[in-house]
Amino acid sequence: LIREKLDQIALHLEQTRNQLAALTTQRTVCDQEVLEIQTKRDEIRQTRSLLSERELKLRHERRELKESVHEIELRSREIRQQIEHLIERIQDEYQLDLHLAVASGESALAPKPTEVSSGEIHASEEKPEDSDPKNPDEAEAGAIAVDLAARRQEIEDRIEKLRRKLKQIGSVNTESLQTLDELETRYQRLNGQLQDLVEAKTTLEEIVRKINQESKRLFIESFAEIRKHFQELFRKLFGGGDGDVVLEDPDDVLECGIEIVARPPGKELRSISLLSGGEKTLTAVALLMSIFKSKPSPFCILDEVDAALDEGNIERYMRVVQEFRETTQFIIISHSKRTMSVADVLYGVTMEESGVSKRMSVRFEDVGDDGKFTAPPDGAAA
Repeated sequence: LIREKLDQIALHLEQTRNQLAALTTQRTVCDQEVLEIQTKRDEIRQTRSLLSERELKLRHERRELKESVHEIELRSREIRQQIEHLIERIQDEYQLDLHLAVASGESALAPKPTEVSSGEIHASEEKPEDSDPKNPDEAEAGAIAVDLAARRQEIEDRIEKLRRKLKQIGSVNTESLQTLDELETRYQRLNGQLQDLVEAKTTLEEIVRKINQESKRLFIESFAEIRKHFQELFRKLFGGGDGDVVLEDPDDVLECGIEIVARPPGKELRSISLLSGGEKTLTAVALLMSIFKSKPSPFCILDEVDAALDEGNIERYMRVVQEFRETTQFIIISHSKRTMSVADVLYGVTMEESGVSKRMSVRFEDVGDDGKFTAPPDGAAA
């Protein structure tokens, strides 16, 4: 009988060893799978970080392109207005259609050098040949006559051109000198005003630059302090985990958005929009209290903040609220008995008679250990 039991025990040990070996092999496979999953997770996180950086860069480039297009459109509009103004001015002052002038060319209006008719050229060339070489005085006299005729014709042509130009210019305005003096006076006045505006603009730009620098400095300091308090209060409210507030564009802190990321205990890091109702509530309370801790407020109203919280979360939530009791007075609207138990004074509204509301208040310091009042509560009989 003992021998049979020994054999059974040996068989059982052998089976146990085989099972242990199989489990060891399975554990090795599981460890390998866990390692591969972790490696894949790290790669995904790295890819996500690269894509986020690329997205920020593309947003910045898109913003710069929009600004460039806007500047080009403004400049193009100004140039078109200047061209239209110049065309109207030329039409009013010179009675000249600029489009027709461009089509016909500028040669019609430009003064030409000495012009001599072909007949006169032939005359000047033929006279010496027709003249008698035996009479040099007559040939010289004929050449002088031809030269004088050519000069006379040139002068008449220039006079005619000047007359046409005067006709195009129009009649002379006898009051132009007075208008010029008025325009010069107006120009000096407007130029002085322009200089004042330029100086004022420069001063305002410098003030705006200093304000932006000071605002950026104060924002960065306040953001860093609030971020530090938020990380501490997040861990207190959740009993662990990690929470953070991140700037979407650190290079433009005054215009960029702020993203809140949270990782409750036992969960992956995610945006606040992916959290549950209670987790969102605790995250919002952590952010609010971190702002209060950075810049304390003497008064705070919390309206049913604990509506989505369970007993454990309410306990941590009230511990955090009690840390601020020295600097802030809280008015809490709640239906939770656990929240009511940490208050100094409890206010309630009752309706003993139909249509008649009545306010009652109780100080917990007036309630004895046996649950009876040592002093009558406000609005109630002893």
